[in-house]
Amino acid sequence: MLDTVGTEMQVVNKSERAISLEANGQVVLTPDQGQEASSEILPINFDGLAKNIATLVGSLFTLHASQIHIDLPTLTEKDQEVISSWGVKNKIDFLSLSYTRHAEDVHHAREFLSKLGDLSQTQIFAKIENVEAEKVFNQDLYFKRTVKYVGEPMTHLESIASSTVRAAIKVKASIIICFTSSGRAARYFLMSN
Repeated sequence: MLDTVGTEMQVVNKSERAISLEANGQVVLTPDQGQEASSEILPINFDGLAKNIATLVGSLFTLHASQIHIDLPTLTEKDQEVISSWGVKNKIDFLSLSYTRHAEDVHHAREFLSKLGDLSQTQIFAKIENVEAEKVFNQDLYFKRTVKYVGEPMTHLESIASSTVRAAIKVKASIIICFTSSGRAARYFLMSN
């Protein structure tokens, strides 16, 4: 599995020197990435912050704006670079798509993976990590679709019957006769061989 970075607002610290922030101090966030990062000013990789009202939470190098639309691609250039090199080399089975906002993000990721040939069958996990995604994500529908495949729990007798079938398969029994009230457990195990 490869987990993408996604649309995070990041502090751009080109000098890579440690930045000390003081309690109750003030810090200016600027989209001017040419500025040098310091304890007074932090350049960020997103120029749309001043156009929005936001609540900022998070650590120094990754800022999460909880109530705004961040106009950055869900699959960043860095993500694409890592997928194209490490992902292709390791033939990833799953891509964990961070900060997915809507179905289009998944479609774009699928298109990108399809262009890479070997990764066309890679499964995509859309991570719901922001308010924008929660507004379009239908939890009730997802729950209903998930539960549809779970089925009902086995009765006690069906559980015993399925254990009997497994034991018979293990010892390579030539015939298995198993009676249950529904026949479901016996049918499942006989079909699986």
